[in-house]
Amino acid sequence: MRRVAPVLCTALLLVGASGCSSDEGSSLPETAEAVVGGLETSIEELAGVSDAILTAGQNGTQVSLSVHLEEDVTPEQVQEAAARANDLRTIELPDGVYPGQIDLRLGASVYSYFALPSVDGLRAQADYWAELVDAGAVAVNVRTYTQPLPSTAAPDPDHTGGGPALMNTPTGRYVGITLPNDDAEETAATIASIRGIQDPGASVGEWHFVSPDGALKAEYASPGLPEAEDMALAASLLSATDNLNDTATLALRIEQPDEWPRLSVKLTAFDGDLEESTTETIEDDLRETEIWPSMQELVATLANMNADYEVSLLSNALVDAGNFQLLVTGNGCDFSGDDDWPLLSQELESDVVAQAAMRQPGACVAA
Repeated sequence: MRRVAPVLCTALLLVGASGCSSDEGSSLPETAEAVVGGLETSIEELAGVSDAILTAGQNGTQVSLSVHLEEDVTPEQVQEAAARANDLRTIELPDGVYPGQIDLRLGASVYSYFALPSVDGLRAQADYWAELVDAGAVAVNVRTYTQPLPSTAAPDPDHTGGGPALMNTPTGRYVGITLPNDDAEETAATIASIRGIQDPGASVGEWHFVSPDGALKAEYASPGLPEAEDMALAASLLSATDNLNDTATLALRIEQPDEWPRLSVKLTAFDGDLEESTTETIEDDLRETEIWPSMQELVATLANMNADYEVSLLSNALVDAGNFQLLVTGNGCDFSGDDDWPLLSQELESDVVAQAAMRQPGACVAA
């Protein structure tokens, strides 16, 4: 695809941002300013803090806090700044005024994971963020993660009040890491350093790894750092896009083992040779581009994983329709093509069968 792709892929194999905003013209009541103003001053006096900014939002009913840290701040100073910033959640504010977003900022990295049951837990998580930043990533974003509710979620059985029953929605931790991409060994060293840091843990959450330009992204539905084998899988899938142009993007998502599909890949790639394609010609035209071999490699790689997978390809807008989209699913020998594009689906299924035969003679052959 571009230099970033082989660098990230090689690195993964070797180891085998939010913001505060304010409503224009909003201001806090004088009684609230007196309370939070003292907090702002006390935070600015902390070692390692360069600035603390309080922002009024939502017509003065909400106050947010952003703490900017100095470049040479120590992990201990980060912990103290987090603990002091957390006071915004606990101090007594005037009626009608509520705490809003709280974050710590260090360069391009942001920490906003304050929904924790104890200050000790907050200190541990803030320290972890500081160590992740020091590991060499371009940026590290740690924030509160809210687990999506399943469509069949039941109301809280302990709810006995007269008001509406609320669903149980556990909160956890999201970790987003932008990796360096200038040198594969440097990126691998960054990931290895991250793996060596003691994680205080989280009950639920996700990890995302992304290239600086956002073109390559690997998402893991895991509260802890993904296993090395899952990161190696990302590398093998990302390598399928090495030959594509700079407009292509690839997003990989790996769910928990009991989720469907376990593996999903979204490839978005455009080619000038497809600009005149129609619904009648697109299947033949696509085969002649560099996009199709990448799609074949993605499906073949996933078929080898013996797990549920889903692959989608989004490409040029057709002359007589919207953007071309192909969606296929499978697990090992099982394959379900896209009814809208039978010729492409049949070719992909043949690839899956051929791959299985190479691994195990007689595989994928009906009895």
